[in-house]
Amino acid sequence: MTNNIVITGIGFISNIGNRVEDFWAGRVSKTQEFDIKDFDPKKFIKRKLLKPLDQITRYCIAGCNLALESAGWFEENFINDPQDAEFVDYRSLNEKEYKLLERSSVGIISGSMYHGIYSIFDIKKRFYEGGIENVSPLYFPGTVFNASASHVAIEHHFTGPNCTVNSGMSSGLYAIIKGVQYLNTGRTKLMICGGAEMHFDYISHMYHKMGLLSKTKMYSPFDISGDGMMLGEGSCFFALESKKNAISHNSKIYAEILSYHSNHCPDKKDIENCLYKCIIKTLRNETCDYTNMIDLIVLDGFGNPKVDGLISQVIDRIFKDSHAYIVSNKSTIGHTLGASGAFNLLEGILSLQNQEINPMQMRESPISDKLRITDMRIKHKVEYVLITSLGLDDGNYSCILIKK
Repeated sequence: MTNNIVITGIGFISNIGNRVEDFWAGRVSKTQEFDIKDFDPKKFIKRKLLKPLDQITRYCIAGCNLALESAGWFEENFINDPQDAEFVDYRSLNEKEYKLLERSSVGIISGSMYHGIYSIFDIKKRFYEGGIENVSPLYFPGTVFNASASHVAIEHHFTGPNCTVNSGMSSGLYAIIKGVQYLNTGRTKLMICGGAEMHFDYISHMYHKMGLLSKTKMYSPFDISGDGMMLGEGSCFFALESKKNAISHNSKIYAEILSYHSNHCPDKKDIENCLYKCIIKTLRNETCDYTNMIDLIVLDGFGNPKVDGLISQVIDRIFKDSHAYIVSNKSTIGHTLGASGAFNLLEGILSLQNQEINPMQMRESPISDKLRITDMRIKHKVEYVLITSLGLDDGNYSCILIKK
C-alpha cells in the first residue's frame, strides 16, 4: 500500500518530443530513429553549467526541471528564489523562511545503468589526445554516479533525500518505488523520481557483442520475427506527493499509485516464476485483489521471441480470464535501459489520461495468440494499469499499479 501517493508532475526528454502531446502523437509513428536529434540543453539548464556536463546529466536535469514545472513548483504556491537562512523556531518562520524550509522536504531519486561511464571514457580520450593539461577538473564530477541528481538539488537548493539507484533495466521504475517509500515515511513532501540514459558507441558495441541488438535494425517486441532490440536514450521523471498535499495546493493529479513490488531473480532459469511473484505481490494484498480489474499492462519487450515468450506465458498465467490489453512502447522509443521503466509509467499515465490504448507495431504476428493487443490506437476505458519493468540479464524486476 502507498498511503495515497499521487503523480502531479511529468517531465521527459525523448526521441519523439518533450511535450506530452508530442509524445502521444509520436507513439503511433513508425519511426525507427531512436537517437535524440533536436535536444537544446540551453532551454533547460543555465548556460554557465553546460560545458562540463555530459549528455546523460543534461537529459536528467532537463527531465527533472520539466517535472517540477509540470507540478507547479515555479508557481506562487511553491518556492521561487530562496536565500540562505537558519531556523530556530518553526512557529516563528516568515514566508520566505517557510519556503526555504519546504525545500528540505523535496528529494530526488534517479535511476540509471551507465551514468558516469561516458565521462570516464571522455576523460580518458582527452588525456590520451592532449595529456593531463587537456583534462579540466570540471569534468571529474560527471564520473560520479549521483552527479545528475546532485546537480538538480544544487540548482534548486533541495536538501531532501538524493541518490541514484542502479537495478539494471528496471532502475527507472525502482527509483519511483523508492520515492514512494520515502514519502510514506512522512519526512518528505515532494519526490522527483525517474530514470535517465544516453546512447553512445561503447554501450552499443557491448550489447552487439552480447547478441542482444537487432541485425535488421527493426525493434519488434512480442513479434515472432523479432531478432533483438534497439537502444534508445532520454530521461523521464515524475513529481510524487501525498494526495492530501496535492489537493491542498490544487495540483493536477495524473494518476494514483496503489501498490508496488520489486524483487530479484538469482537464477536465470527461474525468470518466469520471479516475474510471476513480482506481479502477483503487486496485484494482491490482504484487502484487495486487482487482477481482474486491470485494463492495461505495460511491458518492456526485448524483440527476442524466447524472452518475450516467457513474459507472455506469465501474463497468460495471471490474466487468462482478464480483459487486459498489453502494450510496449519500445518499437517507438527504443529500449532506454535504466530509463525504460519510467517511460513505461509515462505510457500508462497517458493511456489513463486519454482513455486510449496504443498499438503494438508488428512485422509479422504476435508470439502468442493469447495476448490481447491492438494494431491501431483505440478508445477504451482505462482505469487500472499495471506497469512492469525487468532486466534482461540483471535479474531485477519492478512493478507498479496505478489508477486514474
